[in-house]
Amino acid sequence: MRPRTVENQQGFTLVELCVAMSVAFVVILGIGAVLADSQRGWNRAYDRTLGSLVADADVAIGTFDRVVRRSTISWEHLHDDEIEVHYAGNPDTPTRLDSYARFYLTRTERFTVDYGELDAKGHAQGDPHTVCLAHDVKDAHFSDLGSCVRLTLELDNGSQRLTVMSGAVRHN
Repeated sequence: MRPRTVENQQGFTLVELCVAMSVAFVVILGIGAVLADSQRGWNRAYDRTLGSLVADADVAIGTFDRVVRRSTISWEHLHDDEIEVHYAGNPDTPTRLDSYARFYLTRTERFTVDYGELDAKGHAQGDPHTVCLAHDVKDAHFSDLGSCVRLTLELDNGSQRLTVMSGAVRHN
């Protein structure tokens, strides 16, 4: 009896299969690394433009600008770390100063504003309404530049650091 031989073998050898799988694995690994790096870059860009520090800074600066622009030059209480301004809360009587706002940094690193009403002599009456404008604020400085008040905020949440400045011209 004669041994049988297979003449037309079809398929891959084990070595060819291992080589093809290795090449595919390297390609997939490279694509995965590129995608992961792209995601990290996207997250960094998002945090720099729309992250919590940027949002907090935007709210704090916007509120400070709005309130100080309505305040009067004739009265203020300014220290390096806090400012109190008086303004007309009712737009129908712009010459009557009936409201105040006090901006300050709390011990828990929150930039805060107290809103309240003034009596006829310009003294605070009742309990103020307190609003936290920004978290993770390491420092807040106020400067009087004549009719302009400047605010400098330094924010730091451990992974990102941001310093913003704003100047608002007070009403005469």
